[in-house]
Amino acid sequence: MADPFTLVHDAIWDCLEAYSGFTDLVAESNRIDNTGSSRAPNKDIANSADYPWVRILPLGADDPDLRDTSDEGKVTRSYVIQIVTDTVVPGGTDWLGTIYNVEWNCFKALLDWRSYWGPSSSLTIEGEDGEDYNFVTCFSFGSVDQGVTNPTAAEQNKEGVGGWVTVMTLVFNMSFPRAAFIPQA
Repeated sequence: MADPFTLVHDAIWDCLEAYSGFTDLVAESNRIDNTGSSRAPNKDIANSADYPWVRILPLGADDPDLRDTSDEGKVTRSYVIQIVTDTVVPGGTDWLGTIYNVEWNCFKALLDWRSYWGPSSSLTIEGEDGEDYNFVTCFSFGSVDQGVTNPTAAEQNKEGVGGWVTVMTLVFNMSFPRAAFIPQA
């Protein structure tokens, strides 16, 4: 069984990729997935057809409460959706319109979150009684940060370097039955 953090990561991708507003804007080859799927996460040289690109990264966990004396464990886990455009200087492309459009369509896609990690979803973890339990108890949008990277000339065409970047934070409260986090003998 996969760990719950990877399950949520994959569910975010599933949610985004089920929405045509997102898939129409971001080519499949520009959806950078670092979990070992068929997507190639690294490109040695990027050109204008490689943008915008999107990737999902872990941001960390706050206040994990997983004690062997408790019947339930809790973790607040955050992920970011990173959106990168091809240029920081308006030229032949509408970089600001592109970033806003992709960002807006990510929000719209994620409005269907209940289908992917809500109470009636199939995103579950097995409890000690053999039953499957939904473990995401709350989802919320965190901050949306934007900025410009200033690459050197040699770095400008490398993936992940240079351009306008938007980072959307997603926050998941998770609750696990004891059997999910206590090693079984």
